[in-house]
Amino acid sequence: MKKTGRRMEAEYRHEYKYLVSENALTMLSFRLKGVMRKDPHAGNDGRYMIRSVYFDDVYDTCFNENASGADRHEKFRIRAYNADSSFITLELKIKEHGKTKKLSETIDEDIFRFLVYGEGTVETEKSLKNLGRKLLMEKRTRLLKPKVIIQYEREPFLYDAGNVRVTFDRFISASPHIDRMFEKNAYALPVLPENIHLLEVKWDDFLPGIIGETLKNDRLQQMSFSKYFLGRQMLCGSFPTLDNKRRAR
Repeated sequence: MKKTGRRMEAEYRHEYKYLVSENALTMLSFRLKGVMRKDPHAGNDGRYMIRSVYFDDVYDTCFNENASGADRHEKFRIRAYNADSSFITLELKIKEHGKTKKLSETIDEDIFRFLVYGEGTVETEKSLKNLGRKLLMEKRTRLLKPKVIIQYEREPFLYDAGNVRVTFDRFISASPHIDRMFEKNAYALPVLPENIHLLEVKWDDFLPGIIGETLKNDRLQQMSFSKYFLGRQMLCGSFPTLDNKRRAR
C-alpha cells in the first residue's frame, strides 16, 4: 500500500478500542460494508500489513506511562506498509484526556537508517523535517532508542461525516529484530490469543448514528489497549516499573 499527499493529522480525535473474536469481526465487516467505504489504499482484499518501530528512553518511560494509565503521554514510531521501504512515515502519537492526535511526516530510507541506526552524514541530518529534528533531539537528550517492531494486518473502513475510521487489526505481533523492518516474512511473536483481534473506532467531533447502530453489540466493551505496551510485555516478560528501576540504581 502506498499513500500520496497524506495530510498531517493535528487535531485531537476520539479513539475507542475493543477486543473481539474473529467471528465478531466477520459479522461486523458484513454490516459495515453496507454503510462505510473501504480505504482506497488497501489491497484487493481490503487489507494491508502495518509494521512500526517504536522508540522509548532508558527508563522505558512510554511503557511505564501506559502501565500507570498516565493522562498525557506520547510515543514516536516509524511506520511502513506491506514492508515497502518506498513509503515510510515518522509519527508522533499523543494521548491526552482520553483523546489522541497524530503528527506525521514522510521520510525516505536514508532518514530511516539515520534515525534508527545513526547511519548517515551531516547532509542527512540537515535534511530532517520538524518531527525528524524533534526525534533526533529526544534521542540525544533522553537517549530514545528503537525498542520493538509491532506488526499487524489492518482492514479499514471510512465514513466521511465525522471523519470516522473503523479498523480491524488482526494478528498483532511483536519482534525485537529492528533490522528486519522491511523483510516480507519477518518472524514476530503473537501478543493476543488465537482468533482475538482489535477493533478501533476513531472520529472527530461526532459519531454518526448510523455507524453507532451498526457497531452496536452488547458484548463490545471499551478498553484501554496499547500495542506497544503489550508487545514489550510479551517480549520481556515481567517488566520493571519506572519507580523500581530508579530504586535499583
